[in-house]
Amino acid sequence: MLNLRAILALTAFGLLSATLTSQQSPLFPGQQFQVGSSPAQVVIGDVNGDEKPDLVTANYAGTVAVLLAKDTGGYETYAAFALDGGPTSLAMGDLNGDGHLDLITANINEDEVSVLLGAGDGSFTFQSNFGVGGEPKSVALGDLNGDGHLDIVTANQAAGTVSVLLGTGAGSFAAQVVYGAGSSPRGVALGDLNEDGFPDIAVAAYANVSILYGTGTGTFGAPSGQFGGPGPGAIAIDDLNGDGHLDFVAANFSSSSIVARFGTGMGTFEAPLQLFGSYQPVSISIGDLNADGNPDLVTANSASADIAVLLGSGAGEFGAATTFGGGSGASPVAIGDLDGDGEADLAMSNASANAVSVLLGTGTGAFGGIGTPVSGDSFAAGDLNGDGNPDLVVASYTGSSVSVMLGSGTGSLGSPASFAVGGKPVAVAIGDLNGDGRPDAVTANRVTSTVSVLLGTGTGSLGTATVLSVGASPESVVLEDVDGDNDLDILTVNSSVGSVSVLLGTGAGSFATDSSYAIGPYHSSLATGDLNGDGTLDLVVADGSGQTCSVLLGTGTGSFGAPVSIPVGVTPKAVVLGDVNGDGILDMAVLALDLYSGSVSVLLGTGTGSFGAPSAFGVGAYATSLVTGDLNGDGNLDLATVNSWSSNISVLLGDGASSFAPQLTFVAEVQPSALAATDMDGDGRLDLVYLSEGGYSRGAYTLLNSGLQASTGPWADLGHGLAGISGTPVLLGNGTMDPGSINCLQLSNAKPSTRTYLCVSAGLWNAYASSLGGVIVPGPAFTTYKYTVSATGTHAPCFQWPNDPAYVGVSLYLQYWVLDPAAPQGWSASNGLAATGQ
Repeated sequence: MLNLRAILALTAFGLLSATLTSQQSPLFPGQQFQVGSSPAQVVIGDVNGDEKPDLVTANYAGTVAVLLAKDTGGYETYAAFALDGGPTSLAMGDLNGDGHLDLITANINEDEVSVLLGAGDGSFTFQSNFGVGGEPKSVALGDLNGDGHLDIVTANQAAGTVSVLLGTGAGSFAAQVVYGAGSSPRGVALGDLNEDGFPDIAVAAYANVSILYGTGTGTFGAPSGQFGGPGPGAIAIDDLNGDGHLDFVAANFSSSSIVARFGTGMGTFEAPLQLFGSYQPVSISIGDLNADGNPDLVTANSASADIAVLLGSGAGEFGAATTFGGGSGASPVAIGDLDGDGEADLAMSNASANAVSVLLGTGTGAFGGIGTPVSGDSFAAGDLNGDGNPDLVVASYTGSSVSVMLGSGTGSLGSPASFAVGGKPVAVAIGDLNGDGRPDAVTANRVTSTVSVLLGTGTGSLGTATVLSVGASPESVVLEDVDGDNDLDILTVNSSVGSVSVLLGTGAGSFATDSSYAIGPYHSSLATGDLNGDGTLDLVVADGSGQTCSVLLGTGTGSFGAPVSIPVGVTPKAVVLGDVNGDGILDMAVLALDLYSGSVSVLLGTGTGSFGAPSAFGVGAYATSLVTGDLNGDGNLDLATVNSWSSNISVLLGDGASSFAPQLTFVAEVQPSALAATDMDGDGRLDLVYLSEGGYSRGAYTLLNSGLQASTGPWADLGHGLAGISGTPVLLGNGTMDPGSINCLQLSNAKPSTRTYLCVSAGLWNAYASSLGGVIVPGPAFTTYKYTVSATGTHAPCFQWPNDPAYVGVSLYLQYWVLDPAAPQGWSASNGLAATGQ
């Protein structure tokens, strides 16, 4: 949340202020921010003195990247500072006593550490390199000799040593002193483990954990081996069981385990407690993740490409691990309050996406998406049991089946129930095929060149499959009424033979034999819509062998004209239709088949069945699925892709004309595949659901949408908006306005990237004031706060209502005024909002 400033005018209670914040909530969990090539670790700290936590990464390609926190939430475009090659670990602290945070990196390729001194404004200057042992894998900072200056410790993987470099307090360091540390040390942590007042060094080595006890002079004794599990690679220190003695916990890559050792305070440790987090943990961090005052654990896991959270009891016990999407390229997890709401958040780097992922905490220990294990290749969403909640039907090629996963209405899904389909399904669609009001399922079965029809029972189960023949190698299936008889028909795209199969439905769950339309081989994706305004459905098919899509105009009788090739500028992987620019004519969006990067091309429809020239917009690497929908509630069509190689989801927010803002990316499980946009929790907002094909993370995952779609709670729309270049800005509010409650606003449809003023007043009255061609709702006496509208025309502040019963009955009035040359007198205005303290 934003830094709170006074927003309440003098009232009958004589009250003066509350706190307003202005951190825009991410649209979906796990928003990513670009940092440059191959980030290896991220740390959190205020590097520019504005009292907001910034992010800094060490990038293996030879830079550190600095992401400065913005007032409105999120981060500025990163600034990069060059280093010697191969930084893999990073630590932050004031190395020269000037009150500004500085950086230390461990450079694995150069056998050295680099010092970068901070200027206090977010910039850093390279100071010097200092030699350490072979292949330094991790670095830590601490005052090892009690002189008040930070010193350096590195774990040197190839040398089997730790290096200690004593700081001078001026940003320079003495030559290293080397200590043995066992085989292949990779992680290091500092803490007084024997309670003699001097910091000790704990090292995670291949065979065990080595403890080097400090003398207080910067020297250390011989290493003492402690069992930390088979193959510890990362280590952290804290009091895990509340007895006042420091403990350590080690993450073991080779055994996919976590081992905790509880300290006695004398340098000895109790018997090991072995835990399971997830597969191949590469890091472990400690922090209070659910606000209960007890230390919890979080690991980043390589094989499963996720993070695992284990909530602690405070007595040395930990609950079962809960996993959240971490993307590929696992790295140490940093813990801190990144949005100012008082709850612990997580940040981690993702090398495959060249980004940092930020997972905002709820205060319950939950982060990111909601997952349920299932094996599948594609899916469709619909209400199969009539409870009003979306369910999934997941098609499994290897299982020759579909699985039904019932939705709870909260975003979570039940365990899969499997039904045989009599083929190898690669796609599935849902619709009422026999007119009984119950959704049925149809799969496209590539190997057998068939479709399977499974009639629904209305209870969430499916009947025995009826198998029908179509063209060779069907790749996708769509259910639509193409002959105008109000019965759903089956359409498939058949890759090998190069055709579209049309099976006309009888309305009883049976179908006529296949009518085939030739389109050429390697077509794989199909979309339907009325492209020429004649009231009948037409077809668009993606051509996987060329840079075209084929348009087949429908006759309304179930037949189609000859295909017409439309140049799309890319080799298409998928195609969807929607009205991008609000002219009532369907436009085309085409997902490029590209292994190393990604793009979506948008072609505006003419209303005659033809399309304009393509405009390309970048998305993640090897995007495999494309969906449309209004994801941020501004009335404009947006696009989203799921990206297999970069293990993330790209969102392109539409401007309602013909363009899209640069992609927003959100972390996903490894190798995400199919994607859908549907409201999984019944709040009126489109959520994103995707499948992961990663070996340890196979499942269906939900990313709940946090954007407002309508004002909720005690919020009243007062009207008086004033249109600008994007139409009339829309202001929504939600929150209970109870004492101490967090309440949020969302401005949308404003002129992008311009100045805006939030006008606020409070009291027991309401008086409007005419100004600038409109009405200032909070008038005549109000306070203004200056902000910048985002590139997508939004702004989303939150504030905490005073935790004071005197504020019950006090009303708050708010309205945005936006600098906009298209509006009367150069300003547009949102509708006014009012809410009263409860």
